[in-house]
Amino acid sequence: GLPPRALEFQFLYGMAEALQTAIASRERVRIYTPVGELIPGMGYLVRRLLENASSQSWLFELFEERAPTSELLAPPGVAPPAGPPSTTIPRVRLPDVPATFRNVPDTPFHKPQAWQEFAAALQQFRASLPATCGPLVAGEYVNSAKRQPSGNPARPDEVICDVGLADIDLTRQAIEAAKQAFPAWRDRPTRERAQVLFDAAAIMRRERHELAAIEILEEAKPWREADADVCEAIDYVEYYAREGIAVGSPLGLPSVPGEYNDYRYQPRGVAAIIAPWNFPLAIPCGMMTAALVAGNTTILKPAGPAPLIAARLVDILCRAGAPPGTVQFLPGPGSAV
Repeated sequence: GLPPRALEFQFLYGMAEALQTAIASRERVRIYTPVGELIPGMGYLVRRLLENASSQSWLFELFEERAPTSELLAPPGVAPPAGPPSTTIPRVRLPDVPATFRNVPDTPFHKPQAWQEFAAALQQFRASLPATCGPLVAGEYVNSAKRQPSGNPARPDEVICDVGLADIDLTRQAIEAAKQAFPAWRDRPTRERAQVLFDAAAIMRRERHELAAIEILEEAKPWREADADVCEAIDYVEYYAREGIAVGSPLGLPSVPGEYNDYRYQPRGVAAIIAPWNFPLAIPCGMMTAALVAGNTTILKPAGPAPLIAARLVDILCRAGAPPGTVQFLPGPGSAV
């Protein structure tokens, strides 16, 4: 049902001139020629010849396989799929992680027991203050000489954390450590990288009230907002772990005799994670775990008002099995880091 001359046939100058004339009487024809140096032009012509000499080209089918013209000109047939596409990702090792992704429900604060447990966790964490955190480079915490207190915005006299700051030299060391850790992490099986995330999610579920308590005191977030940010962070870890397994498996492509072709993703290298202050756990968690499960190494620079919650995220990933150098932490001024 296409209108006349809806198609355009393109020919190289000087090739198949009789065919050009015949087709031009019925359809649009464009004659083109490569212009430039001789050697690249020869390479271009060779590529055109290789395309027409492919074992899947119609010329091969016409002259080598002696396929009838009616078959060559027939619309391509599409075989119906044998069944619905599989979206099931193999079950992970942890028994308390479901095979399919489910959002983590918020804490039901309308139930007395739930808010009483939450209040107790908040009180227990407050009693342990002030905390300390500092740069983590190549798997080792660095005792930085330059320090800065992180306070409670709702109670300016309450110090939440004593923070060691990174400088330019320490940042360069972290980048170099991340580069050195990259090849081994890149080459680890995707399922092993995803397992680190599953283990991290399990830790976060166990410690979710304490993580929310950090946000409440460090950023003066309301209870529900802090709890929801932690739930979203766990969702990111669970989701990206499963997505990492899905996209980490090679995708088979059509192969010709003597060849095997597949399509696979490769990590890029070192990822710099620069966190915002408004969702100090969920957003850096999503950026960091997506990069990690894909095989990249990561360096997290936390938001200035929320260094402790970011430090706890890095600690959880390390406890979950992230090798030294794959997860690093650089609190400090943006002008340096």
